[in-house]
Amino acid sequence: MSSSTLRQLELRLIDAVSLYQRRLDWLTTGSRRLCGVISEQSICLVLDVQLSTVQQLDLFNDMMICLLNEQISQLSHFNIVW
Repeated sequence: MSSSTLRQLELRLIDAVSLYQRRLDWLTTGSRRLCGVISEQSICLVLDVQLSTVQQLDLFNDMMICLLNEQISQLSHFNIVW
């Protein structure tokens, strides 16, 4: 292989790694970090939690608000069973 071909291959690999890094960063932020990515248009969310401290309740509320804002608000239909 010529040096220009190797350089083009190197640049394509750098672009691919950068793309994967951005995707990984996106997947590990917000509600996706705890709940994953909701890919369906209709879901039923079943919540069965037992929280013993105010700090746990605050963390749970923050996570639910983030999930509702980032992912569930984009769905056609959803149900929440508490």
